[in-house]
Amino acid sequence: MQLAMNEMILAGQGNVLAPLVAAILGICQFFKESSKFLFHQTMEHANVDDIEKDITLPLSPCISFAGTCIFKCNSFYLVVDRHVIINNLANPYLALVVLFAAYYVLNVGYPVEIAATLEFLQRCIVKINPEKGNKIEKKIGKKQYVGPHPNVISFVNELGLFEWTEQQ
Repeated sequence: MQLAMNEMILAGQGNVLAPLVAAILGICQFFKESSKFLFHQTMEHANVDDIEKDITLPLSPCISFAGTCIFKCNSFYLVVDRHVIINNLANPYLALVVLFAAYYVLNVGYPVEIAATLEFLQRCIVKINPEKGNKIEKKIGKKQYVGPHPNVISFVNELGLFEWTEQQ
């Protein structure tokens, strides 16, 4: 968290969207999830072909950016299954909007590696609150959540944003 804040202060001066990115990185840290499943960094002068050849990209939808620091980047890419779907998104806010649209349009579940962060953003920021269920990928042999992710419920209750009702 401190690293993200230091980067934001140093690199994001004058960037009005830097606090948004820092907050999302902080949410990832809070849930102990890897932000690389949300924001994936590639080499500084990477083009679409370079991004698609990057075998470290997750298969799930993510935002790729080329550069040394997300706070200094001005070109973002929506990547799905290691293919650039939309390139040259101007800022991280637009990239996040497009990312959420991709999850819903493509009817893709959230990867478990970043599920709590995405569910928190979905329910508390974007205000999409389904009556039941969630978009977390189903994994064979793993515990499944019927409603909201328990870590999201705890975090939201601590923040005092909502009163969750038990739905079964």
